[in-house]
Amino acid sequence: MITQILLSQLILAGGFGNFTNETSTRLVCDPAVGTSDTQEKDYAWGDLDLDGDIDLVCVRKEPFTSTGRDINIIFMNEGGNLVDRTSEYATATDVKGDNGFLTPTNDRDVVLHDLNLDGWLDMVTVTTLTDNTTKVLSHPRVYMNLGEIDGIWQGLRFENNRIPEMHATAGPRFCSLAIGDLTGDGFPDLYFGDYDSGGTQIFDYNNRLLINDGNAFFADESTQRMTSEMLESAFGAASSIADMNGDGVPDVVKQTSLNAPQHVAITYNDPNNEGVFSGYDIVDQRAPYFVTVGDLNGDGRMDLVVVDDGSDTYYLNTGNGGDGFANFDAVTLENSDGFGGNAIIRDLNNDGHQDVIVTDIDVDISGCSRNTHIYRNLGNTPNITLSEQSVGISNAELQGVHDIAVFDINGDGWLDLVIGRCDSTEVWIQDSPSG
Repeated sequence: MITQILLSQLILAGGFGNFTNETSTRLVCDPAVGTSDTQEKDYAWGDLDLDGDIDLVCVRKEPFTSTGRDINIIFMNEGGNLVDRTSEYATATDVKGDNGFLTPTNDRDVVLHDLNLDGWLDMVTVTTLTDNTTKVLSHPRVYMNLGEIDGIWQGLRFENNRIPEMHATAGPRFCSLAIGDLTGDGFPDLYFGDYDSGGTQIFDYNNRLLINDGNAFFADESTQRMTSEMLESAFGAASSIADMNGDGVPDVVKQTSLNAPQHVAITYNDPNNEGVFSGYDIVDQRAPYFVTVGDLNGDGRMDLVVVDDGSDTYYLNTGNGGDGFANFDAVTLENSDGFGGNAIIRDLNNDGHQDVIVTDIDVDISGCSRNTHIYRNLGNTPNITLSEQSVGISNAELQGVHDIAVFDINGDGWLDLVIGRCDSTEVWIQDSPSG
């Protein structure tokens, strides 16, 4: 009862939570991959070892559009501390001479998903700008979760043959990945977003759709299932899979920017021939750089947050038009200052409304001088307001942020933050109202 009263008072008073920097005690690793890490970072999080708490994966590369490779890190959650266990749990491989996560790669994205439906989270890393080298280094890498033996977690193993070789010398320039069952067979498929920056290309992949054979081996069926317009991409920094028009089958949300085509579009799955895509609808034609999907106003429809080189926008799904495609009302996010990075949708203060974080680093343009914005969802449905409010982290501490992982680190029921900045990784723990 006391906790409920305190929480109600906090919400009524307009409080949006407060975060405390606990990096010195919560992050256990070499400073070079933690408190002093200057590499570009992208995060994925989930319970890898099924021990009941959330672990963190960090893929790292030389910042911005470059060919610079580096090692990746797995931080296991041990009693609320994030401990580097890469050597123990992420070096197994079926390729001679490879060292799994300790093999330097040029990874732009990482996603955790149970690819073979065995109950354990597997992992796909999105490799870019690695031409004229082996497939092992140039193509996306699948890490299968080895599960337990006698109650002991065996970690992850890189298995090279799960992704087909798509070109002998030209490595994919993928920048994003979405995972979901697009064919209706129950098995998750892979949709990659491609980009054209970074010097002369040997081969322009455009976006690719790889279909799961039921055993987590993937085949490229892009052109059999999507038109050239659906696959075309100039800079595909973000991709999502979600049912956007409520017809019961998942669709693909695609962003492409920098050069033509420059838009956010929804590629609609055909409910009568699931896995073959029959509609293409452009939602945003400004200068979109990132898009993420979530239900912002709790009406059961999927909304969009679009990060733009100008002002950022959220799009509220108002239902379908006569064409069966979703319609949207656009609202500009306050204080957005252009050239942002990732957008994350999570309920930060446990009030039942999805809040929004927009990081500030454009992965293609150097500079760490802009600020990340944290927006509170005021819950004034259906046309909700996202209001930038303080969470106890100064503007200086929100400057130069590649990505933010948002999950409950210490098991108190409140979401915490791992902030990947230009020159550090920091752990911020949310102060719960109950103390």
